[in-house]
Amino acid sequence: MLKRVLMLAAAFGFLFVLSGCEKDEEEFGTVVVINETGFSIITDVRWGDMDENDPRVINDGDQTTYESIPAGDITVWGKIDEDGFGWASFDVTLEPDQTFNFTWNPPAD
Repeated sequence: MLKRVLMLAAAFGFLFVLSGCEKDEEEFGTVVVINETGFSIITDVRWGDMDENDPRVINDGDQTTYESIPAGDITVWGKIDEDGFGWASFDVTLEPDQTFNFTWNPPAD
């Protein structure tokens, strides 16, 4: 009887761990940043209370992909890669298992 109880507990434990792993994988998404500004830009994607940045330079017509971004509120940052231009930011909500495409367009005149 004890052996059956232990086997049953082990089976439930395995299912609990397995379902926890699947949930963790679905808690993340991907952000693709596309540059159509006519300039090289610097971009970054941030969320929560991050201590680190991952800025990337993207040439006009190119894109970069940020993977394993936690689902929830994120901010996409960007600036033209020249002196005299400030940073712009856009807040979006990334859904679990979503690939979000964000396109930087030419600056308004």
